[in-house]
Amino acid sequence: MISTRAKGTSLLNYLRQKNIPVEVSHHYISGPGVWRGTIKVYGETFAGQGRTQKKFIDDAMERAKNLVYSNIRPKGYDFV
Repeated sequence: MISTRAKGTSLLNYLRQKNIPVEVSHHYISGPGVWRGTIKVYGETFAGQGRTQKKFIDDAMERAKNLVYSNIRPKGYDFV
């Protein structure tokens, strides 16, 4: 069982380990020097961006966190 302390890349890795379909697509924009892209999980798409690939994933997974938690029911999550 996973807890709510798992965020960002750790949460993404958990989903992959449990064979939950996750699609990550990203690209680098050299002008401003940022990574942008989307993460698709449970049929919904979440956008993110960051100066590094990890920060892009952390940003997108932060937006997807509530949907993911409601489906995997981690330890310590309030289901209200």
